[in-house]
Amino acid sequence: MKWYEMINEAGIEEIADKTGMKPKPKNTFQCPSCGAMTRGSSDGRGPVGATANRKGWLCHRCGATGSLLDFVSYHLTGSKYKELDRDQRRGVYEWAQSAGYSDGDAPRKPKHEVKDTLAALGRKKQSPSVSAPVQGSGGVFAWGSDKPQQYKETLWDTAGESVRDYLIRERKLSEEVIKEADLGAMRAQGMDWIVIPLKNTSGEIVNMRFRSIPPEGQKKSYRVCPSRPMPLYGSDRLAKTFDDMVILCEGELDVLAMKTLGYDANVVSTTTGASSFAEEWLDQLEPFRSFWLFYDNDQAGNDGAKKVAEKLGKYRCMRVKLPVHNDVGEVLQSGADPILVDEAFNNAKSYVDSELKSVLDYADELERLIAQPDTMRGRSTGSMRLDACCGGVTAGLWVITGDTGQGKTSWATWMCWEMARLGTPIMLTSFEQSPIGTVQKLLRNQLGGDFTKYTPDERRAAIIELDNLPIRILDHYGNADVDTVIESVRYSSRRHGTKIALIDHLHFLIKPSGDERNEIETVVRKLATLAVQDQITIFLICHPNNMAAAQQRRVKITDLKGASAIRQDAHVAVVVERGVPSPKRGYPHSVIYFDKVRSEFGQAGSKCVMAYDPLSCVYADRWEDTPAGMQGVKVISAPE
Repeated sequence: MKWYEMINEAGIEEIADKTGMKPKPKNTFQCPSCGAMTRGSSDGRGPVGATANRKGWLCHRCGATGSLLDFVSYHLTGSKYKELDRDQRRGVYEWAQSAGYSDGDAPRKPKHEVKDTLAALGRKKQSPSVSAPVQGSGGVFAWGSDKPQQYKETLWDTAGESVRDYLIRERKLSEEVIKEADLGAMRAQGMDWIVIPLKNTSGEIVNMRFRSIPPEGQKKSYRVCPSRPMPLYGSDRLAKTFDDMVILCEGELDVLAMKTLGYDANVVSTTTGASSFAEEWLDQLEPFRSFWLFYDNDQAGNDGAKKVAEKLGKYRCMRVKLPVHNDVGEVLQSGADPILVDEAFNNAKSYVDSELKSVLDYADELERLIAQPDTMRGRSTGSMRLDACCGGVTAGLWVITGDTGQGKTSWATWMCWEMARLGTPIMLTSFEQSPIGTVQKLLRNQLGGDFTKYTPDERRAAIIELDNLPIRILDHYGNADVDTVIESVRYSSRRHGTKIALIDHLHFLIKPSGDERNEIETVVRKLATLAVQDQITIFLICHPNNMAAAQQRRVKITDLKGASAIRQDAHVAVVVERGVPSPKRGYPHSVIYFDKVRSEFGQAGSKCVMAYDPLSCVYADRWEDTPAGMQGVKVISAPE
């Protein structure tokens, strides 16, 4: 086995230990790229999550991802292995030999020399015509608190002339902007590098980004100081009030181009590329009212802007595009009229604006849907019977009803727990009972029985398992303002990727005074609009009137107050009814009716019977699949 195969087969725990990336609880780790220890200021979980086979990873803070070889490479150099030059790859190889991943092709170094290899990584043979590279951990890209000033001084002396000419004559940045940004120059690895200091919100330089000026025909490279913070570029100049809009660009030089053109305030950019946006940056931007997304006019820019808009809220984001040029830096470089940038802002489009299209415009989207049928059928519920009725869980408003005591809340909560186990992010509300009541139901689901019968250690282990599921609970009890709830759902969707939100129940969103029917119609319409615009699923629990009981029949969707609006706006209407044990079906069960289904893969008017374990509040297609059934619990059939 080759040395790099040994690394990729080792498992992330072993590699994290050997690179010194501190492990965190819940099987997460410190990031080898950005050095973060947590996912965000409000999320204390470790930033790095591992794949199920423990051989792949993703940083939820900076977006870095890859194999275990990439994990080592990021730690040593700040870049993926495939992006390294020959000397850097040699350094990674030497680290691997020192760490014990030897394939016999080279002499193995003793373990104590691992740190020496790390310190030497990136060094190149000194040329008399270039300045000496900075030594230390990370090689030429190492951090040092005095280095930003050294690089800045280099930019303005003879050694930095080529970088200075590139910034001023080619990029057309003003000297005032260059000096204010504390830009510097460095020469290493046979290339000139622009050194861009990265400042935190207090204006303190905490990292440096190195951007190469490669020979013609070669791709530019980017590096940062390993294991250092990665702040949002320009965050030190964000306004203290939040009424102004924020302009987001794709790169640091774009920010400086904007400043050269007179856009001085509230202009920021990522420091990890268009495809990632750290949780910490979202914390800083969240309070601002709205955003202009001035990303590059290419596919990567479009995808990156869309991803950021989903995190910040599409309803408050505008996409800015230049009609001819790729970005604002290109406008400045080409000498084009700066009014083009003003016009781009004037022509910016909202992500939620209506747009008329022809049928042909949807041809590509249709082919994508056919190629990915799961997106048409919806997410599986985990139950074959439910999937056959509803066609899977799709975005839209699901109205769930049933008589008191029939289990509509238990069924909806179990659905959310089951979907979370399948990897779908969930948000729960519990206005009728305190949130701890919802936690108790989840704990029954997780333990498979009455949680009071388990030991404290067993309950604690189950709670930790639940905490590892993508579930968020809105900590609110009692009446709630519907607009506030919608904002909470949107926040959860942006920040936690929520795809399903359970609202329990409708009447806690209705104002006590006024016309109740009109109130219901208003709330239902707002929730349906939210579901469609934000492409999420809303489970809305509603109580029926007493008509079904008076007529001795099952509840129907027509038994809800404001039923006409609900029938019109709901995408799926579900009625939950407890079944009576019989000789044919001698176990607790519920009948799930689908009075309305919009999915082409579901069946309106269909129903299915699900076994129900009352101790665990778990539903299943068969009794044998419930926790009680799996434990061999016998059920007694009702007499004939």
